[in-house]
Amino acid sequence: MQKKYNIKVNFNDLCFIQQSLNARVNYYEYKLISQPKNDLYLKAKKDLNKLLQNVSKIKFESNEKINIVVSSNYKGGK
Repeated sequence: MQKKYNIKVNFNDLCFIQQSLNARVNYYEYKLISQPKNDLYLKAKKDLNKLLQNVSKIKFESNEKINIVVSSNYKGGK
């Protein structure tokens, strides 16, 4: 039986996790080009894809959007 954990993350954290997982999936895809039969890379890519799907689902179900605020208080280099 798998344990389930509840963690609290805000939407920005969730976006960061999604981007990080996506980068790791791309890394293992690249590694699999040179070593297509490497079981460790295949399993890692499979597990990361599953986790990425779960994170993407949670992000989609949250119905939040990234909020970008541009500040006009920038003074330049000084």
